[in-house]
This record gives sequence, structure tokens and C-alpha cells, in this order.
Amino acid sequence: MDLFVDCRNSSKRTKLLVLQEVCVSRGNLLQLLFCDPKTGKIHVLCSHNTFGIIRSLLAFRLTGGTKDYIVVGSDAGRIVILEYNAQKVCFERVHQETFGKTGCRRIVPGQFLAVDPKGRAILIGRYFEVPHFQVGSTDYFCSDQGVLNWGGD
Repeated sequence: MDLFVDCRNSSKRTKLLVLQEVCVSRGNLLQLLFCDPKTGKIHVLCSHNTFGIIRSLLAFRLTGGTKDYIVVGSDAGRIVILEYNAQKVCFERVHQETFGKTGCRRIVPGQFLAVDPKGRAILIGRYFEVPHFQVGSTDYFCSDQGVLNWGGD
């Protein structure tokens, strides 16, 4: 198991209990798991092959939101923001940004991810001698559609 994050995606709720999921990256496989409170067993809600290496994985929630989004950094030089669609039982791409060429290169941002606890910004860093940070912030977010602005250096 390479990476995992604790998140709340599918909005499955009982009267007093909100079920939490865990998003797991196993090489090139991205899975959303949850633990059934009645049986105590772990079930796979969604499994998706990315056909590449997942470098980083992070969950974040927008300000005032009730749903977590997954930020995935891949070896393709891209950062992708995903959300889980419970009706289709799959991950849907909300936003995708390309930062460099393919391959796990030290100069391509995406190895290090950080999120503002209030859900205002995503910080994307790289492992190289020259510091470089990309900050993605949300200007507005209406229902299921949002606009992300990306600034450099």
C-alpha cells in the first residue's frame, strides 16, 4: 500500500453516524474503501486503474462543504482533482492541470501536496534545488461546479 487518505465522499449517512471512507493508492490502482459498521468488514466502493504511477494523494474539503475531494499527483506530470460519484460508482475529474513531461522527475511539481485546513488552497511542491510552489485556490464553488485559479512561483 503506497498512499492512503481519510475522506468523506459518498454521503452515506445514518441518523447519528456519518460513514467515512479511505482512499487508497496501490501503485497504479486507486480505491475507495469503507468499513461496514454492522459487520466490521472493509468493502471496496470504487476501484480505478490509473495506468500510471500515483506520486501523491491528498484529500481536501472546500470551505463550507460536506464532501471531500481527492488530489492526485501522477507520473504524467499532472495534478488531478477527483470527486466520487455515488450514482455512477466512479471517480469523476473536477480539474486537471499539467505541470511537466511524463516520468517521475524531480523538476516536475506534484511530489509534495499540502492543503489549507479551511479548504482555501492547495500547495503543490517539487523536489529540486530551486524552490517552486503552485498554489491553487477556489474563487467560487456553486453546487457541483467550481473554478480553480492557479498561480505560479
